[in-house]
Amino acid sequence: MDAPVDRLRVIAFSRPAAFVVAEGEGFFADESLAVEHTQARGSAPQLDALVRGDFDLAHTAADNIVMRVDRDGADLAVVCVAELGVAQRLVVRPEIASIGELRGKDLGVDAIESGYATLLYDILGRRGVARGSYRPVAVGGTAQRLDALLAGSIAGAMLAPPHDLRALAEGARVLASAADDFPGYPGVTVAARRSWARAHHDLVTRYCRALLAAARWAADRANRERVIELLGPEAGSPNAAVAMYEAEDRAREVAAPTLAQAHAAMARVVELRHPGRPPEVERYFDPSFTAAADPALA
Repeated sequence: MDAPVDRLRVIAFSRPAAFVVAEGEGFFADESLAVEHTQARGSAPQLDALVRGDFDLAHTAADNIVMRVDRDGADLAVVCVAELGVAQRLVVRPEIASIGELRGKDLGVDAIESGYATLLYDILGRRGVARGSYRPVAVGGTAQRLDALLAGSIAGAMLAPPHDLRALAEGARVLASAADDFPGYPGVTVAARRSWARAHHDLVTRYCRALLAAARWAADRANRERVIELLGPEAGSPNAAVAMYEAEDRAREVAAPTLAQAHAAMARVVELRHPGRPPEVERYFDPSFTAAADPALA
């Protein structure tokens, strides 16, 4: 007789290597978890659904959680930072040769005031393109931004694997990488309703344990060929899977970071939104699940 499993409903923009490894190599199964993945089309509907209880967990940019807690007092928290290092890159239409040429252009973002749009604005500002000299347009998640870029309705957007790779195959250019400007930034990040997570502490801990172990396994170059195989359906082709693996590997700074590293990464997110006197990180991050999942990280 099969052992009972617990179902978890997860909404995410994509399935990074840590997730597909947790699924394909049995890390979720080892924790008696049956994980149902739904692709998010934008952070606003994603987090609305999480708040409603339509989903149990969300893989989303940490800044989205900070914004929702600040703006709405939402009962949300980051419960696990499985990797450090952000793979998002500023990808532009083939006719755009420099960042300065983005002045006066429409740039696609997920949400105007949160997520990787925050990094986009900072990247442009550091290079002399001030906010107000271009038009951010909310078009949705990574897949939707790719579609808008290829259709020519926007001049550029922040994209991550495999979507940035698909854009490059169509002649798009990369003008900047978030990893260069934001070292130590949270990469694979899991969020939940704080009250629900506390009431289901063991369940969330098991998910975090599986994801952290899978992140370590995926980062081990000895497992490269198997990770590429698992990425195949996500990437769309064997060659794209290789490119996706290499892109994630380059961006990944730390797999399964310690709680001190995760806290510092979350502090960076909070400071970007609250320059000067940022609130305490614990307002947005609950470290208890990682501590329970892997005491060696505490």
